Amino acid sequence: MTEPKVTIKNLKSFRGMEGYGFNADIYVNGVKSMFAMDGGNGGQFDYEVVKGQEANVRLVKDYVKSISKRGEDSDIELDMYIATKVDQYENDKLKAKNERKMAKLMAEAIVFGVPDGDGYRCFNFKKPLSNVPVIVLQSCVNGAKKAMTEGEVFLNKNLEQLGVKL
Repeated sequence: MTEPKVTIKNLKSFRGMEGYGFNADIYVNGVKSMFAMDGGNGGQFDYEVVKGQEANVRLVKDYVKSISKRGEDSDIELDMYIATKVDQYENDKLKAKNERKMAKLMAEAIVFGVPDGDGYRCFNFKKPLSNVPVIVLQSCVNGAKKAMTEGEVFLNKNLEQLGVKL
């Protein structure tokens, strides 16, 4: 069975009594099909099915049943599937935010570190790199090369365009 396209929209997360909870619209194959709620109280999720979308919800439940190790049509399996989609949505949103932050930083700094790593180091000029003399940029790059550890690379994509030799 092929996986239906399940999309999370309008996610609101919060701290509950037994952990984090959320409210979210669940779209199945591009159509809003249900509203999911996790009260953060340690119990199962609550769902409100959009009128006329029972067939789409059944598609998701059937898919979850087909991938379940127990082969059951249980709400717990559906909860785990939806929770995985919510986690994926939040991770994608955080990754996009971090990419925007890094792009802004790279316009004003020489940034180096492990690609897709948790940390990085930089020489921040606090002004566009295009306004910094090439000789100063090259000197910083040469110094960074000496300080770099195994696996670290320059994360900027604009250094060679500015005339810096990597």
